[in-house]
Amino acid sequence: MDDSTTWICIYFHKHKSDYLEAFKLHIVAVKRHRSGMDSPEACHMILHTDGDITIIVGQTTAFYVALGCPFQLNRFFRRSLDWTSAYYLIKKKHADLSQLRIIGCLAYPFIASSVREHKLNNRACELRMNQEPLVQIKGALLMMKEEDAPAGVKLLDMSLILKVKLDKHRQLLKRKSRICVRGNKQECGVDYIETLAPCTQLSSVMIVIVLALNLGLVVYHMDVDTAFLNSVLEEDLYVRLPRGLVYGGHRCAKLLEAVYGVKQAGREWFDTSDAFIMGYDSRMQRSDVAPCLYFIKDTELMVIILAYVDVYLVATNGKSWYDTFVVAFHSWYACKDLGILDLVMGIGVRWGDGTAYLSQSGYLSQMIGTYGLADARPATLPMSPSITLALGDGKDVSLPYRALLGQLQWVARCSRPDVMATVSILSRFGTTYGPQHFVALKQAVTYLKDTKDYELVLRTAPAPRGYGAREVKYILNVLDSRVDIYRPLPMYCDNQGTIHLAFDYVNNSRSKHIEVRNMYEG
Repeated sequence: MDDSTTWICIYFHKHKSDYLEAFKLHIVAVKRHRSGMDSPEACHMILHTDGDITIIVGQTTAFYVALGCPFQLNRFFRRSLDWTSAYYLIKKKHADLSQLRIIGCLAYPFIASSVREHKLNNRACELRMNQEPLVQIKGALLMMKEEDAPAGVKLLDMSLILKVKLDKHRQLLKRKSRICVRGNKQECGVDYIETLAPCTQLSSVMIVIVLALNLGLVVYHMDVDTAFLNSVLEEDLYVRLPRGLVYGGHRCAKLLEAVYGVKQAGREWFDTSDAFIMGYDSRMQRSDVAPCLYFIKDTELMVIILAYVDVYLVATNGKSWYDTFVVAFHSWYACKDLGILDLVMGIGVRWGDGTAYLSQSGYLSQMIGTYGLADARPATLPMSPSITLALGDGKDVSLPYRALLGQLQWVARCSRPDVMATVSILSRFGTTYGPQHFVALKQAVTYLKDTKDYELVLRTAPAPRGYGAREVKYILNVLDSRVDIYRPLPMYCDNQGTIHLAFDYVNNSRSKHIEVRNMYEG
């Protein structure tokens, strides 16, 4: 294979034991090439010397490599043939590459444009594997020689992590590279003390959206760049840069800030973010139940802030307050104003007149493609009403039952309650599944495939209603006295035993385990 002409020579064979014969053919072709057979006729002769040799040239790039023995031919043919491929010259048609598949990742080294101008095709994809990730964290490193590190200190290794960021339609948004610390070698009590960092729940996101609809607020969101690097470490940690990376002539460094991968990085960033938000406005209050939720309730101003690691949802009726807040936040920590909320936790959000539409069509499309169900037969129901499921042995590790079940649980919780009953039933067989259960699970996915554009609609309500006592109690505790709530709150229940106990409490063997505080708590 030649990266300039994109010539690829592939030997097709049925068995791995044929590699030796293919290598012998390769030696013969190389000898012919070195003997001066650099003309189209020579290429024609090589192509027809043995039926097992095929040269594929044309609109190919380095990722069109099949399992075989590719080798480099000369760079003369395409230029001499006015950039017409040898295959097209002989066959009078372009090569069919549909049978070839990608092996490995699409990674290309970064080459300066001055060198690349006559070296690589302009359509080639680039992955800039240079010093950019190191530049991002240079302020968090105090470089030093390895022998200058304190005696007996443990050097933590670092790794280069590549990540693809997707939009709400699960389409490529950008490629990211980041240097992270391998925190698995940190020792508790020496390298860190506390690691717990509060995190936002899905129910808190729903609370913010519903409150915004009912109070006439606009929900904005903002993103903080390299958030963890903005917090200072209290412990002394020393690291070693990834292999091949050198900064200032050294590979050893002392960490000054919480680089990604450090166990306490999340907690340090939460403390830093919390201190800024609480100190920005004297009217700001933090929820005692949801530590990531902040409120401002004034005569004319209403603000709700929800912190989700490095993403912030701000629901407010004061656009000027939000703009000032973003400017002040950016003066301390680099951040981007992303405008009105359209994506959170992988859930697409679309706003209407007093209505919010939640969708996961992009997530569902990716899940359907992952499990090869794009061409599955349509399903009108997520589960057959006549199905009978027996216990399986759960030993067939080739079935990705629990992985697919976990993805369906997330979809059911976020935007598709119509499959919640199916997911609940199939969750009973998490360790006792079999082929029958996996078929039922695929039917649920097929149903979602045909209805992936369905949206969960949230509207304003004249009076709140509750369907789950525990969830309603949590919401009441979160809102506390910050938002006016209609009381008493109506509860809807279809459990006849619970209804009878609510109206006429009876102490018997079936109810004596229920604590008094649960029966009479207001």
